[in-house]
Amino acid sequence: METIVALDPGTIVLVWDRHKIHVSPTTAEFLQKYPRVHVFHFPTCAPELNAVEFVWTQIHEHSASFAPHNMQELTTRIHAGVARTRTSKKRLLACLKSSDLSWK
Repeated sequence: METIVALDPGTIVLVWDRHKIHVSPTTAEFLQKYPRVHVFHFPTCAPELNAVEFVWTQIHEHSASFAPHNMQELTTRIHAGVARTRTSKKRLLACLKSSDLSWK
C-alpha cells in the first residue's frame, strides 16, 4: 500500500471485505498515517460485490489444469495471469460489470 500512496498524491479509496488482515494493527497504523486513504467495507460474506473476486477467478482460470514442477513455474504462471488481466481493459471492465455493485 505504501507504493500506491507514493504513486498517487490524491485521495485513495479502498473497498475491502472484512478479512482479518484488513483490520490488523499494522493496517490501522497505516490508515492513521495516511488520512487521505478512505476505506469502505463490503458486507461480510459478499464476494459477489467485490470486483477483485472476479479478477482472482480469471487468474484461476488461467492456471486451471496446470501442474507446475516447482515453485518458480507456479509463480511465473500466476504472474502471467495477473499481467494478462491487468493489461486488458476489456477483462477489467468485465470484472467490474460482473459484480453486483451499483455503478450509478
